[in-house]
Amino acid sequence: MRRNLPLAAALVMLGCSANHPVIEDVDYDTATGSRTSMDVVVPNSASGAGAAVFLAHGGGWESGDKGDMRYLAQRLADLGYVAASVGYRLAPEGVHPKSSQDISCAWDHFIANAQVYGFDPNRVAVIGYSAGGHLVSLHATAQSLDAIASDCATPPSGIRPAAVVSSAGTQNLLDYSDDAVGFFLGGGKEEARAAWLEASPIQHVDPSDPPFLFVHGEGDLLVPLAQATKMQAALDEVGVDNRLMVIPCGGHVLNPSPGGGDPQAGSPLQSPEGFMVLVDFLSDTIGRP
Repeated sequence: MRRNLPLAAALVMLGCSANHPVIEDVDYDTATGSRTSMDVVVPNSASGAGAAVFLAHGGGWESGDKGDMRYLAQRLADLGYVAASVGYRLAPEGVHPKSSQDISCAWDHFIANAQVYGFDPNRVAVIGYSAGGHLVSLHATAQSLDAIASDCATPPSGIRPAAVVSSAGTQNLLDYSDDAVGFFLGGGKEEARAAWLEASPIQHVDPSDPPFLFVHGEGDLLVPLAQATKMQAALDEVGVDNRLMVIPCGGHVLNPSPGGGDPQAGSPLQSPEGFMVLVDFLSDTIGRP
């Protein structure tokens, strides 16, 4: 069932960021280089039974870095969530399906080390912004697809994400032109149509999918709001819980600052409204840490 949340859907009160241990540059696939590593922020309160988040950065599949999500990882660690900020191969090396295979490998590594990092592997949400929003949506809806399965040494976990947060993420690549995304899919819609379909999360929706939260800027010109609303409709059709937070006057990159002041460069999730709704959704799906 769809839930469109009002602006004041949640109230989050945070003080200064705590000094949580950070395990940097965890190499989850030794065969593919430095891009396939993650940073893990472990809250001081981590007990082994708490919840965790798995974050994927944006950058149009060809730029960005795991460090881009460190700020959000730290804020969620302040609340008690173990937080992994994940890097993945970028185009041209990381064209589909390689970036998705990296996400699968990173996920399996994170889940395999749940006891080490101190969380319950069945209480993990995946969170992504822009290209990362696309990748986590695809991972959650098509995890069993052979084409995007992990090709690294870590055995498959067999555990699906318990919740998905896609911020400004593409859900249907067929809505874009060859010039816009053909580089990522190995060709245009006609010559590489199978890849365009395979890489589109909306093509894989089914009733077993976990709950989704979409956080999207009202005026996003790079990834239009319709990407979220079309995915909502597909999830509604099969009865999967989903929610949408539209950031008033927000864009793809420029959004209200965490303090509620002038717009700044960053994910809609970093806005006061987006973060409050994110915390509310995590509490409802994977529970409080």
